[in-house]
Amino acid sequence: MPWWLTGLATRLVSQRVRRKLPLWLIAAIGAIASGPLVSLYAYFINSIAADIWPALGALLPATFSAGHLKSAALSEGRAIVLWIAFVVIFHETLGWARFAPPAAEASREDRFQLSGAEWTAEDDALLRSLIGSGKPPRAIALEMKRTVGGVRARTAKLGLRNNRLGDTPGG
Repeated sequence: MPWWLTGLATRLVSQRVRRKLPLWLIAAIGAIASGPLVSLYAYFINSIAADIWPALGALLPATFSAGHLKSAALSEGRAIVLWIAFVVIFHETLGWARFAPPAAEASREDRFQLSGAEWTAEDDALLRSLIGSGKPPRAIALEMKRTVGGVRARTAKLGLRNNRLGDTPGG
């Protein structure tokens, strides 16, 4: 599946539905909507290739045969599942908010108001307790109103080990 077409379709869907649907559903609708575009794209590319290399027509299955349609539907289904998984996983783990509706609870400035601010002894104690409780990095960063990168840097500087952050002392 040409992922750029799926990304374009998902972008259009996300702009239309702002805050009305969850991210996984926005990704699913975008992937499903891109299906016909992808089919046209594949047909166009195959026709260009067949013009350049006439023997290709003998190697390709009939476009509207039952076997070909079944295979295309299976491939489309797999691509939809992968697209949803990638969009949601990238959003949750990397903060990739390309298609996500804006958060209603806090603006970016509110969430990261201490970005770049000095760490106090109280901040260090809170960081130690949050790491000890096993909180995920995003939750620690949000609670402390810091960036995930700032939390990682301070964790490394203090020599703390947090398996969820992937930090080890000296590394």
